Amino acid sequence: MKLIKWNHDPVTLYWASRVRPRTGEAPRAQYAGHPCAQETWRRYTLEDFPPYCEYERRGYLFCSPSNIIKCFAEARMLEALALTVAWGGMARTVKYVYTRPYTDIEEILSECRKQIEVDRSLEGAWQLLRTELSWTNVMISKSMHFMVRSLGYETNPPIPIDNQVILNQIWPMFRTKVIESRGREEPFLPGEWRDYGHSWTAYNRYMTAINTWARITSWTTTELENTLFGASEMDVFNVA
Repeated sequence: MKLIKWNHDPVTLYWASRVRPRTGEAPRAQYAGHPCAQETWRRYTLEDFPPYCEYERRGYLFCSPSNIIKCFAEARMLEALALTVAWGGMARTVKYVYTRPYTDIEEILSECRKQIEVDRSLEGAWQLLRTELSWTNVMISKSMHFMVRSLGYETNPPIPIDNQVILNQIWPMFRTKVIESRGREEPFLPGEWRDYGHSWTAYNRYMTAINTWARITSWTTTELENTLFGASEMDVFNVA
């Protein structure tokens, strides 16, 4: 079993062990993707998409997790990136993704993958994408999720973070439950899962919670996030 090395935030680790999501007995499946027009996404690559990315309807691609992972595994960085953007519904924000010439982006993504493969940790790759491409936490986390899985890390890969559900719904519910349950002698509140710098530190706090809950449920981090994302409309936390 291949495992990413995580350096957990101690305060988040404490509270995630105490305040846990009501996940149910079985995890939810990851979003399977959708057809997308090939002519729209071909402009963001230097080559044609591999045949396995094609949808049953001519002129369309399928932005599925398996296709993205396979593209990353075969070092088809720009094709993997385009499918990731399509899968994440980020077509309207492409100008914030393609901030450098395509050849530069391809090289930077390749360097990230090499760093992860050697170090089995993610902070360096995160800093590289943030510094060189000015990506947000949402874009970095989505790309790194599939990139890391392409290296065979299926148990505890980084998982996507988003504003609408995770940061605007799940985080406030978690924080509120911590406030309600905190005893006088217990640690202070955990730090937020985002900041204006889209820092690794904030994302690592989020992943500390995800890794803790995945361990408790004996699920992968991907399965935990899928389930948490789907349960966002109700009060999902209880206190152990």
